[in-house]
Amino acid sequence: MIKKMKTIRKLLSDFVFGKKIVPFLIGLLPCIYPILHYATKNFSAVNTENYIYFFLIVFLIVPIVACYLFNHFFKNDSFKRFFLLLINLTFFFFTLSHITLNLSVYYTIFAIIGAVFISYYFRYQINKILILQLFLVLAASYKFLPHLNSQLQYSKAWMQPKDDILNVQFKVKPNIYVIQPDGYVNFNMIDKAPYQFNNDDFKNYLIQHNFKIYEDFRSNYYSTLSSNSSLFAMKHHYYSTVSGSNFNMSNARQEIVGENPVLQILKNNEYSTHLVLEHSYLLVNRPNLGYDTCNISYDDMGYFAKGFEIDKNVSQDLDKVLNLEDKPKFTFIQQISPGHISTTKSSSKGTKGERANYIKDLKEANLWLKHVINKIEQKDTNAIIVIAADHGGFVGMSYTQEVFNKLDDPLKVKSAFSALCAIKWPKDLHHINDNNLKTSVNLFRILFSNLSNKSKYLNHLQEDASFTYLKDQAKEATYKCITKDGEVEYSPITQN
Repeated sequence: MIKKMKTIRKLLSDFVFGKKIVPFLIGLLPCIYPILHYATKNFSAVNTENYIYFFLIVFLIVPIVACYLFNHFFKNDSFKRFFLLLINLTFFFFTLSHITLNLSVYYTIFAIIGAVFISYYFRYQINKILILQLFLVLAASYKFLPHLNSQLQYSKAWMQPKDDILNVQFKVKPNIYVIQPDGYVNFNMIDKAPYQFNNDDFKNYLIQHNFKIYEDFRSNYYSTLSSNSSLFAMKHHYYSTVSGSNFNMSNARQEIVGENPVLQILKNNEYSTHLVLEHSYLLVNRPNLGYDTCNISYDDMGYFAKGFEIDKNVSQDLDKVLNLEDKPKFTFIQQISPGHISTTKSSSKGTKGERANYIKDLKEANLWLKHVINKIEQKDTNAIIVIAADHGGFVGMSYTQEVFNKLDDPLKVKSAFSALCAIKWPKDLHHINDNNLKTSVNLFRILFSNLSNKSKYLNHLQEDASFTYLKDQAKEATYKCITKDGEVEYSPITQN
């Protein structure tokens, strides 16, 4: 054993202080730390096969090949060491400044210029620099591995229904349009504190256009990803899709725009499916799409985009779907409007300022919704049109992350979850107790029960409770914050 330890020490000493160049390590190590650091901070935006291939090719294979080529063609030892270290440091500083730290291009240029000088003066210390980079990789791996382990454990088993609704057969097949205005609070709360806004004009518009309004509707979860993941699964996830882990919504985008029970049922009933988005927020990690068409192409998206760089004209893109002759069709339309108050305390304008901004955006959202509804009605007179917000507007709070704390004011809690829901049912469609429609998790199950004329699917409705994730408690955990009866009451949940 002692002999082996001495051998290992000698090998390390020879590597650190020796003159041998290892092109593979010079190309392998520079990008691993910055990419692991970025992936740890943005795991839900990079946890797909598309990103694995991208990282492997651009940040591992390319620098390794470049190092081998320079090592082969440069015979002069001094030049060889200079250019090999320059390749290493250029990749390291570029990924660190431009990707990991998201600094401006000027900082990146200065860093690369600095790499030239460092490469010249330290070209005979390459292996020592590699050792430093290796320690950085080990440090980053310590924080990254829990995310990787959680991803490897991930299973879609939680999305499987307890009955045979996946095999439901529709009796009628009207076109279905689900319009999701982000953060639009319901009519029951909009005219009261803390919103105090008269929204009768839009409410009367919906009534005149034969929409049924579900006054007390709310979301089960407080964010776009967590709410929509539950919506398209028709199941609760409690902010965790891996048994025993907390706040694990890293796969939500795959669950929303990839294969899910709702899309499976629609396709089984010969529906074509279409996704029309204003921004690429639901697509940032490039999941494999379960929709037949989408108005945003991955070719137009950067690999390190945050999801709001692309602004699509939803109305124009909807025209393309409306003009398709294939029937029946399902279309999910999302516009980030009116949105919600500021996310962080540092960006907040205070409760009054945030309310004023929200009301301004709400008025614009009303105009957009009227325009889209009119467009659909002109083209598709017998369609089902669903307006279902993903969550509330959080007005009354200073910033949305207050929801992570146990709130004493029930109005603040309800402000986060109260959401607009209105449905225009075809006149000849028989209703099966859609009065049970209280929260978003049960929306599609009730819709499919109506289309199939089968009340048995209502036997497995999920609990109409709303959940949050508290970080100000002794132990961070998921809490039920609104009961099925609409009462604000915090209680920790235990997953089976």
